[in-house]
Parts: sequence; structure tokens; C-alpha cells
Amino acid sequence: THLTGAAIVRTLGYIAPDRLDPEVRDLDEVRCEVFSLGAIGYEMLTGECLFDLRGVPLLQALDRRRRSAADPLRSSSRQKRGAIDPMVRAVLQAALQPEPHARYASPG
Repeated sequence: THLTGAAIVRTLGYIAPDRLDPEVRDLDEVRCEVFSLGAIGYEMLTGECLFDLRGVPLLQALDRRRRSAADPLRSSSRQKRGAIDPMVRAVLQAALQPEPHARYASPG
């Protein structure tokens, strides 16, 4: 498979912030996947990517993701948040925490 820069940039929106941090040595793979599932769930419920990086050059996209809002649901528009059931929002909120220890330990 051949990945283009654009394909990598699109994928960045689903990657846990700890996976993008070169200083993190002991990644918790399951909690990284929980973040990715949360990002997919967010997109399914709102119709928008959690982090819109379309047209952003790769290095800028990496930098933007590393410095992204610590609480993506809080920084999204009120209209998008209002469309998500409060219980589902709480699940997404936990899955999308920037710190791995604050995320669910498993998707089940």
C-alpha cells in the first residue's frame, strides 16, 4: 500500500495524542485504540472529523494535533454537542481524554 501525505494527514485525526508524542515510551495500545474509537464515534454522530486537517501540510498537521484542545468535545460547537445524547457524550468524553490514564482501560 502506498500512503500519500494527504492520507497520513487524514489519519492523524484518529490517532491518540500519546501516540504522536515522541517522548512517550510505554504506550498503552488499548487506550490508544479507545481514543481512536472515540474519534470515529464522534464523526459518526456529528458528521465531522474531530480534528479537521484537510489541506494542512503534514508537519503543520502533526504540530496542530500535538497542541490540539485538551477537551475536543468542549471546544466543539454547542450545536454539535447538543446533538449528542448526554450519556453518549460522557462515553466519548472519557474515550477522547488526552491523558491515557483518563481513558477507558478497554473498549468493552
